[in-house]
Amino acid sequence: MRYASARGFTLMEMIVVMMISGMAVMLGFQSLMQWQQAEATFARIGNETEINTLTAAWWRSSMRGLMPVEKTPFAGNSSNLSGFTINPIFSTSGAMTPIRWQVLESADGGDIQLVLEENGRTQTLPIPEGASAQFAYMDKDGGIHPQWPPEVLGEAPTQLPQAIRLNIDYANGESRSWAAHVVGPLNPYYRAFSVEDDFE
Repeated sequence: MRYASARGFTLMEMIVVMMISGMAVMLGFQSLMQWQQAEATFARIGNETEINTLTAAWWRSSMRGLMPVEKTPFAGNSSNLSGFTINPIFSTSGAMTPIRWQVLESADGGDIQLVLEENGRTQTLPIPEGASAQFAYMDKDGGIHPQWPPEVLGEAPTQLPQAIRLNIDYANGESRSWAAHVVGPLNPYYRAFSVEDDFE
């Protein structure tokens, strides 16, 4: 009885198998690296979007709650503004709170930042990929001004603007505007009498 002799891989076959295996492993590592890079990119984009969304929401809320104060009127220019709001970010909502917002541009060409000063607390809020930004102020007739109160002749402007915009230019060439409409009165209330007077 004759037994068939066992036959193994030849040297050439082994080389071919090793080359195919090596290519498969290399493709696997390339796919893994591409997936990791994609995940990192999506995470970065997601974080930037979340930061932009949060910063815009806080700024809009603060601006919508602006209230006119006779002794300390609202004032603003292209790079900063100050006034009183009833929608503070870090204080009790509804309380009249002094605020100041400032656009801070990086000296080394980095991202711009919004700086909020509220009741003695300072908070820096980044605007990812932001290259420059300016405040603009809209009067009750729809006119846009680079400062408030505006330098106009004729009828005196209201103490507060009707709306405020933050115009942002991004590093990729895009431009966007955050806008907030002042919800409350634009001028202080003048009371002809006080509650105390009624009881004297």
